[in-house]
Amino acid sequence: MKRQPNPALALALALAALVVAFGSLPACAAESDSEGEDSDDAHVSESNLTSTEKQAICNAIPAPRPWTADEKTKLASETVRRFVELKKKNDALIQTRGVGGYAGARTEIWKAISLRNDRAAAAALIKPKLKPGFDANRVAAEMQGTSCIGRIYDILREVYKDLGRGTEWAAIEKCGRAWDSDGLHVQQALIKNGWPAPTLGLVTDEAKPPGNAEEVALHRGFQRALTQGTYYGTPVSKTSVLKNFMPTLGSPTRRDDSVLNAIGQSKFLAVGTFRGAFHVPFIIPASAVPEDVAPTGAGRAAWLDARRRNEPFIMESHSLRQPWDATNFEIKPMKEVIGITMSESVVYSTGTILFAPGSTYVVR
Repeated sequence: MKRQPNPALALALALAALVVAFGSLPACAAESDSEGEDSDDAHVSESNLTSTEKQAICNAIPAPRPWTADEKTKLASETVRRFVELKKKNDALIQTRGVGGYAGARTEIWKAISLRNDRAAAAALIKPKLKPGFDANRVAAEMQGTSCIGRIYDILREVYKDLGRGTEWAAIEKCGRAWDSDGLHVQQALIKNGWPAPTLGLVTDEAKPPGNAEEVALHRGFQRALTQGTYYGTPVSKTSVLKNFMPTLGSPTRRDDSVLNAIGQSKFLAVGTFRGAFHVPFIIPASAVPEDVAPTGAGRAAWLDARRRNEPFIMESHSLRQPWDATNFEIKPMKEVIGITMSESVVYSTGTILFAPGSTYVVR
């Protein structure tokens, strides 16, 4: 995954006609985070292949065997179960010893481990956050990395394996990594594996996109791409759009929750992209989210209200979160996830939603 370009190049990316740039769209490159942006991405250059070689790898994804009803159900339920259990286990580690088992792929801790093989340096960074009685060297030795797209890979890899589809997943992941793991190419690989196309476009406010000039240009580029039915190679519906559910401050747009509610009240699993694959989370219905992962404190009531309303929820990980940060794995209402970015330099105003086989919400 490549680093988000400078403003001039970001503006160019907004132009959907520049499809030659689609391999450089970043996934989880520098999410809105208290640490700010970082110029060094631990995921840069997973592949040095030419575009032709990359396309050949993706074209080699075999046609899947038909998805059975039982497999479709397990694909959704097992994905949610595994993420929920991972979050609970990591939360418990933080509660018990002060430090969880995962570091964001772009933190200094994970760079020390993965790039320099220096777990002693990682242990030194971890030690001040550990509660008494715990060994920083042992914690560092067991530490794993995480990011939004990395968590997608790890969970779906295990679910596919359990379904006897491990070979299919290997081909999907190989395609994604060939394109430096940008989420749009991962969606395209999943489509080759039988996930129904097109994706559903997401536009928070079609009249007035939020953000600075570069953000607005990027989101306008996405809206133009909707009219063509493709966004950097990912098919997007020309007729169905999840739009206007979060009007921008000062916009004449009237809020429309009809599509959001229709999605939330269905049964589905989806892999989404926000802002040109800048962030790549799972999207699930509130009905699939257990109440015991609700946050404590001021945000709890709003979280529970969104769950009662059956809004779509996000399951996400982050590349910039520290291992002692309880938000390293999050399950939150989709509107909340998007809303957090509205005051940041990077805004999740547009995106694509790819529904898994067996989802009852159908994109037209």
